Amino acid sequence: MRQGSTVLFADVIRAMAAIMIVVIHVSDHAVSHFLVSQDDQRLYWWVATFFNSASRVAVPLFVLVSGYLLLRPNDNSAPLEWLKKRLFRVFVPLLVWIAIYFFWRQFSLPQSFSALDMLRDIARGDPYYHLWFMYMLIGLYLATPILAAYLRGADRLNLSYFVILWFLFTAIPPFITRALYINQFGLTVNVVSGFVGYFMLGYLMRDVVLTRVQCMITGLAVITSIVATAFGTYLLISRSGGKMDEFFFSSMAPNIIIAALGLFAIAKSVSWEAIYTSFTPLRSIIETLSATSFFLYLSHPLFLSALQSSNIEFFSDTIKNPIWGIPLTVFTITCTAVLVRYALSRIPGLNVKIIFG
Repeated sequence: MRQGSTVLFADVIRAMAAIMIVVIHVSDHAVSHFLVSQDDQRLYWWVATFFNSASRVAVPLFVLVSGYLLLRPNDNSAPLEWLKKRLFRVFVPLLVWIAIYFFWRQFSLPQSFSALDMLRDIARGDPYYHLWFMYMLIGLYLATPILAAYLRGADRLNLSYFVILWFLFTAIPPFITRALYINQFGLTVNVVSGFVGYFMLGYLMRDVVLTRVQCMITGLAVITSIVATAFGTYLLISRSGGKMDEFFFSSMAPNIIIAALGLFAIAKSVSWEAIYTSFTPLRSIIETLSATSFFLYLSHPLFLSALQSSNIEFFSDTIKNPIWGIPLTVFTITCTAVLVRYALSRIPGLNVKIIFG
């Protein structure tokens, strides 16, 4: 695959994943609060749930593309040298947005919220509900020099062993613990746990390019996984008497792993250059969304909260009609983020990417 296609593919993934994150948070309330047993809300609940289910691959896609771009076995940079270049780009925006959300909570919450409360949340990795991603990303960055050294000495069989072990001890134990009604699965392999599996899979899929037939088969698997996510969630909620259960929404659930890997492989295999030739404006749209993706992720709760506080029915937290309300809210938030970031970039001497993401 040409280098140009690689850049285009990464832009598409980043743009798509950022918008999916917004979709998740816009549709969450509708999924959690619509009662599926009521006929007049049944359709709305299913619409919101399918929006939410289809977007749960967002964080895995971000991690996959990060592994694809950052894991370079031939890069012999010293760990501190590599981290100095990369961590700065994540750490500074994290600090800035922690401060922004601290003041936001000060003025938006009815109860008092002290600096000590914020310090506790920072220590827990939860200064605001979406910023956990930044902590996870910093952890992956810290591990990258170690993983790169491992990749320099590992053959294909060893790498396959790594990801198989990750899948077995990440995706399967939650089903065992639920089936047996136990708190945790006793056997763990910590070195291959969490999002590191997606990070490594991003690197392993560097040479994957699907044929058209393979793309169709993979697309069918992705759709099946999304449907399974929605129906599995419905069954769990029904069994619990209407109580929300996000078991199938987990980034480590097999249905989400399959959907994320499938979408990643399809996006990587598409000839984006040919698509842009047929539809020229799409290139600038994707490039703009990709450039704004980090800022959109970090800022969207502010815009969502502001819209939900308005008196406009489509933007209320209950979203009276998710069929129109969810896409309209997501579109409004995305456009607002693009415009705000552009306005900030016009301020002389302000490096928006370094400070705000």
